[in-house]
Amino acid sequence: MFGTTADPEKFLQNLQSSRGTRYSSSDRYSDFRMVFMGHSSPEQGQRVLAEIFKEGMMFRNGVVAGDPQETAARAGKRDLCVRIMAIMNADPEKEK
Repeated sequence: MFGTTADPEKFLQNLQSSRGTRYSSSDRYSDFRMVFMGHSSPEQGQRVLAEIFKEGMMFRNGVVAGDPQETAARAGKRDLCVRIMAIMNADPEKEK
């Protein structure tokens, strides 16, 4: 789905372009279990990350007019996605 790349910007573009890809509930279930049980392929990890970013509204506006509580809830989801991306892009070896 995404290919293997060490380029975070290319990886992010690939994640964004995957938004329209069909992902069945059984595939989602299988991928999440494999990723979090420690037996996944890189492709499964990328699909799970794309799904987390989709659910976290990483690529959408989360503002709900007239509903500050829902807007705040969506902002919290997006903040988690931004944090995941920041961790992925912060090479601890380069920060020393």
